[in-house]
Amino acid sequence: CYSCDSCRQIQTISHPDFHCVFPVVLDSNHKSSSDNTKLSDEGWSYITGQTRKKLENPYSIDESRIKHIPVEWIRELNRSILRGKIKGKKNVSIICDIDTMHPASANAMLKTLEEPPPDTVIFLLTQCYYSVLMTIRSRCQIVRFGPLSSDDVAESLSSIYSIPVTDPQIIHTTASAAGSFGKALTLFNDTSGLFFDNALKMWNLCVQNESVTKIISFLENLIQSEVDGGRDFTSTEKILISFLQIIRTTYF
Repeated sequence: CYSCDSCRQIQTISHPDFHCVFPVVLDSNHKSSSDNTKLSDEGWSYITGQTRKKLENPYSIDESRIKHIPVEWIRELNRSILRGKIKGKKNVSIICDIDTMHPASANAMLKTLEEPPPDTVIFLLTQCYYSVLMTIRSRCQIVRFGPLSSDDVAESLSSIYSIPVTDPQIIHTTASAAGSFGKALTLFNDTSGLFFDNALKMWNLCVQNESVTKIISFLENLIQSEVDGGRDFTSTEKILISFLQIIRTTYF
């Protein structure tokens, strides 16, 4: 409702029984100068700011570099969970993209997953189930969610960007996203069609039976010129999603 006491506390990250953890990109100044295994005050301030953005818009994409869940954040979450509920009926934690956990972060979570306190609910979210460590998976009950309908994705994009659902960009984005609203938002800002064009060039090289050397040369140039040597994860994902859409359109 965004107006009751609980909603307001969640929005300001002050509810004692609600916790949200997700992958972030940490820089050197986010680590303690005296102990590189701990977050600095600036690091915790950065995480607080990113959490506020996540709660305001769960689909927001601010960074293109590869992210991970810091072990320090997991340890802090463990303390909040093991402390038990304070105000509400349940103590709720949401951990997004758990496949990005480093082994140290995952191991720090095992004991809490195995023996959580009463009235504790922990949601572990991932789009890559088989990338999650077996030690984590074996302690969870699996709930699968199917893709959204194309109409729902198109209508949501139309509402956000104030353009009709018949707009060619919405039609292409909806088809490429394959029911994922997060992917739809990632793809939508490719107004120039650059990522789709590169995917199409790659596809044409493959179907024209070009030499492996020529295909590798194209990919090497693409990696250096468009995706920062492979470090721009978001752009890389856009090209691959567009490539998959070309395959679906061709064969299905």
